[in-house]
Amino acid sequence: MKVSKAVNLFLDYHKMNSKKNTLRAYGSLLAKFGALFPDRELDSISSE
Repeated sequence: MKVSKAVNLFLDYHKMNSKKNTLRAYGSLLAKFGALFPDRELDSISSE
């Protein structure tokens, strides 16, 4: 799964099930992460 698709699925879930502050906090972090690795596969990214 590509990072951009995973980010969108994660945020869609939280739009329906979380409070606004949670969505805002995750949204800003994931926007930065998604901008760095938009077309990479999730399993190709390590913690390093």
